[in-house]
Amino acid sequence: MPTPRARATIYSVAARAGVSISTVSLAINHPQRVSAQTRRRVAEASEAEGYRPGRSGATGGRSGLRTVAVAAPFSSWPSYYRRLDGILERLRNGGIEVLVHDLPSSNDTPAPLLDALPVRGDLDGVIIMGSPLSEAAESSILRSGIPAVLVDTLSEQLPTVTADDHRGGVLLGEHLLELGHRHLVFVHDGQASTDYVSAGMRRVEGLQQVIDAAGARVDATADAPGLVQRALDAGATAILANHDALAARVLRECADSGVAVPHQLSVTGYDGGALAGALDLTTVEQPLAATGATAADLLIGVLDGTTPAVRAITLECSLVVGGTTGAPAAD
Repeated sequence: MPTPRARATIYSVAARAGVSISTVSLAINHPQRVSAQTRRRVAEASEAEGYRPGRSGATGGRSGLRTVAVAAPFSSWPSYYRRLDGILERLRNGGIEVLVHDLPSSNDTPAPLLDALPVRGDLDGVIIMGSPLSEAAESSILRSGIPAVLVDTLSEQLPTVTADDHRGGVLLGEHLLELGHRHLVFVHDGQASTDYVSAGMRRVEGLQQVIDAAGARVDATADAPGLVQRALDAGATAILANHDALAARVLRECADSGVAVPHQLSVTGYDGGALAGALDLTTVEQPLAATGATAADLLIGVLDGTTPAVRAITLECSLVVGGTTGAPAAD
């Protein structure tokens, strides 16, 4: 008779991965605090051992509730709080407990693809927003059987909910071309890695498509002091910011430099909401809360067995014209 396999523990995972138990704990609960190589080793060891931390033997967290984790770079990008609002709106009356995890911004690291997630064994599902996963992580999720939905991230294996950022870039380009602009600057916060396609990259692709078709010009650059003067010196007549908070910084630099908006320089943002409204900013409004609500509905469908395991949903964006764009000044 074969000998039963010993129950997997954090100790057996640490031994197999060749790391300490504290490193295993960090890799699982706070993956941003260990290197990508260590995350991968712990993830592979956990899978080989069949280890699922926190598994109590019963489905759900406390008192029979189903438990869903929501992970996103909340502290880096406040727009994810608005997506979270949509998630909570859907889940609060459904007998589902929500655990929130803050993840690091993918923009700031050369190895942004998550190989391990803060996923406990007693979770019934997980929603991951704005953090691209490695193929190994996606495959591990599929093998674990824990339903997962990705938001603002592309995948061919897991259900996804995204806004149509490509179309958003097209809308901004068409608007500025109609006003007569021929030289634009797209400004972003910088992206340390090209291993994944970010929302900003999809916006630039859409923008570039219409600008190239019109025979106009767009330059993409990371934000840095002196951006406004450099754009004007290069002959640009409009700056498109990757998000509204960045557009606010551009507007502040214009004000400090005595540059009149939109008479000398047009400025646009991206996201929509209270900040854009307060600034009377031309922007693309994303359905942020609706994106979160759709992800929650999709996850509930997977949990209840009423939704296909793999499905991609794309929500439309809309152009909101404010007072920060106008025709370029005559030469």
